[in-house]
Amino acid sequence: MEKKTEMDRRKFMKFLGGGVAAGVGVTLTATPGFAKSKSKKGQGKPKYAMVINTPKCIGCMACVAACKSENNVPLGVTRTRVQDAERGTYPKCYRIFTPELCNQCENPPCIPVCPVDATFRNPDGLVVIDQKKCISCGMCVKSCPYNARFINEMAKAADKCDLCEKRRAQGLQPACVEVCTTNSRVLGKVGEKDTQFAKLSSRKDLSVLKAKLGTKPAFKYVGL
Repeated sequence: MEKKTEMDRRKFMKFLGGGVAAGVGVTLTATPGFAKSKSKKGQGKPKYAMVINTPKCIGCMACVAACKSENNVPLGVTRTRVQDAERGTYPKCYRIFTPELCNQCENPPCIPVCPVDATFRNPDGLVVIDQKKCISCGMCVKSCPYNARFINEMAKAADKCDLCEKRRAQGLQPACVEVCTTNSRVLGKVGEKDTQFAKLSSRKDLSVLKAKLGTKPAFKYVGL
């Protein structure tokens, strides 16, 4: 194990020595320029996607609690969160709640910056992390414009939403989807027909977070 770790560190230092920008064509700061990577590494389309109906979200945080319990997420960090903001002007004003998590980008900036290939696209096309390979350098965390990643101090590795891989393997919905009291999160397979996901994903008023970055998120929103 120590030998493997030493090899990973050497690879990492070599990666740094070559220069991040020169090696993979991206920068590490979460700015509009960083996502325009010259590298095509990791590009692809996930087989799963999600539509989040923000007008339905009531900010109950059941999704956040279920996710932390299901995935043993440490205190102080989350795999998913719900942002809230005020819209309109008095007296016609209201609050809007926006669930956020890994967007499963078609052009993910987190994959090309990983020096040990711990972040990769699995057979389902989902961007995931091999925590056994991860060396906790934090480069993927800094590269994500959605703040969807963090360093899990318990696992000593990067962490993020994987759509509850173990639950899906059992034919179950991700924990956040399962407990949503208003059904504001709807997960489905890309291309499926005659389902609630298919109906929602065909809407013309869908939008994505930070579209100008060019990451092409697979997760889309109603009512942003």
